[in-house]
Amino acid sequence: MPAPSAENRLAHVLRHLDAICTVSAAARPGYDDLAPVRLPPPTPVAEAFFRGTAPLPPITEDIQWLHLQAHRMPVLFDGDLVSTLFFWFSGWQEVHSAERDQYGRFPYAASLQARLNCISLPVADMLLEAFRQWLEDESGCRLPRHPALPPLSISHDVDHLRSGWRGLVRHQLRNHRPVAAAMAIAKHFVGEHDPFDNLEVMANIVREETGLTSSFYFLGARGTHSLGPNADYDLSSPAVQRRIRRLENLGCEIGLHGSFGSSSDAEQLRNELEKLPHLTAGVRFHYLCFDPLHSPDVLVKAGATHDATLGFAERAGFRHGTAHPFWLYDFNRQRSHRVICQPLHAMDVTFANPAYQPTPAADIPHHIAELAHAARLCGGTLHLLWHNEYVVPGEDLLGEETFRQVLRLAMLD
Repeated sequence: MPAPSAENRLAHVLRHLDAICTVSAAARPGYDDLAPVRLPPPTPVAEAFFRGTAPLPPITEDIQWLHLQAHRMPVLFDGDLVSTLFFWFSGWQEVHSAERDQYGRFPYAASLQARLNCISLPVADMLLEAFRQWLEDESGCRLPRHPALPPLSISHDVDHLRSGWRGLVRHQLRNHRPVAAAMAIAKHFVGEHDPFDNLEVMANIVREETGLTSSFYFLGARGTHSLGPNADYDLSSPAVQRRIRRLENLGCEIGLHGSFGSSSDAEQLRNELEKLPHLTAGVRFHYLCFDPLHSPDVLVKAGATHDATLGFAERAGFRHGTAHPFWLYDFNRQRSHRVICQPLHAMDVTFANPAYQPTPAADIPHHIAELAHAARLCGGTLHLLWHNEYVVPGEDLLGEETFRQVLRLAMLD
């Protein structure tokens, strides 16, 4: 891959600046003498770093910190703000790191956020706001921010619709209710309603607690993959297609939950997309599998324009330092990528999985509320994923009341 030039790095940063505010011609920054606002040249540390392939920049004890809204933001590369913003918005560390987990995902432990302990703040958003204020001061022009985004976005990945009865049976047996367990088994085999078949319930809970509508991501393939299970339902079936139409009638958006393998196979992803009557919420890949160098091209080739995958499965917070839609950098073509990424900040599995960030159910709403407050510091949206199976009483499940409390606290200012 060719090294991104200083001008291309700046262009990528300015695309994100234009997304949050209006920049007049008189305030347009650049590195050349003719620019209305002349920027300091990139520091030698930044130039050397972006000519190389190291995933993380050098971190020294005398790192520069910028203070904004009572928070400290790290400015990398000897205080080079534009280069720091490019690092966050481009996905540099993920592209250049060889570290991957068992699902091929870039792990939180290998990230700069883990090293600097800044995962709980939208670092890029706050540094971009500092850049906006600096341009105002240098140019003498106002750069008015666009209206703040909605404070919360709620989505649901529909992994299972037909297998909730198993957890219900385990729950009844653990509570010494064998008759109730036997009845749950009998209801399943005569085709009665499954506990996971609760999508309208989820949509109504969200509307009751927040006044918002949900987005539902349906898995495009069923059965078992070498990496794990796909759906326990057939997306093409008339019954599931009817459910999708009912959710659309409730105002919900519908997206594709790309199955295992689809993040690297455009034909597979295209075939799965064709199973949906409408696509209004973009794509989120199963188990958050995403190759930052190749998956954006897969999305484009398959005809998708939006992705909602990019969060750390094992840690809640701001994977790219932002609570706004953003663009990864296309390192092959040396420009911003065409795919618009909606960040993912928190999900139920992160807190429920003992291998991730295990958290007592009573503490989860408060943790998510802190992230929601951080997202609003620069007018952003907290993107929350809650699976339909996590509002069903059963083994290792969080329950409806935890979900309701999460929604209530996340909406508070």
